[in-house]
Amino acid sequence: MSPSPQRLLVIDGTALAFRAFFAMPPLTDSAGRPSGALHGFITSVLRVIELESADLVVVAWDRPEPTFRHKLSEDYKANRDELDDDLRVQFPWMREAMGLLGFAQLDEAGFEADDLLASLAVQGSKDGLQVRLCANDKDLAQVVSDQVQLCPPPKRDAPITEMGPAEVEEKFGVLPFCEKSFNFGV
Repeated sequence: MSPSPQRLLVIDGTALAFRAFFAMPPLTDSAGRPSGALHGFITSVLRVIELESADLVVVAWDRPEPTFRHKLSEDYKANRDELDDDLRVQFPWMREAMGLLGFAQLDEAGFEADDLLASLAVQGSKDGLQVRLCANDKDLAQVVSDQVQLCPPPKRDAPITEMGPAEVEEKFGVLPFCEKSFNFGV
């Protein structure tokens, strides 16, 4: 009997941080600094880790620089509000917390966290890993396969939902685009 493949859990840190920021009340620490998003983010990550047993964990982050999509279209995310300063100051603490928990972290200039999740999913599955993508981005359904599951962060006290190819087809009416290689035009 061969050992079961290692499981890689890849978390969209930026998306989870935004979710926590808008879900939590405006908490502050003893020095008056905003801390609600940090609290919600760490709580969410620990819950995902509890529900998704993984051998390897990577947290992917967006960077502030424009991405290759901005080069393709000046209007890309043009209607988005500026990043709230109360959230901006909490990002370094979130990264520090992930480091203290021993999780690998990844960001890449010119790319968004979901690009990194997709790349890790494709490469991880090619390397024989079972990959779990902790993200809400429906674009990631393209890379779902028998080795890659899309697992949106669970709501409080709810089980985690794993979407494989059949669930993607049921929800979106199309099969994932998982067997193709990706060319992001960079």
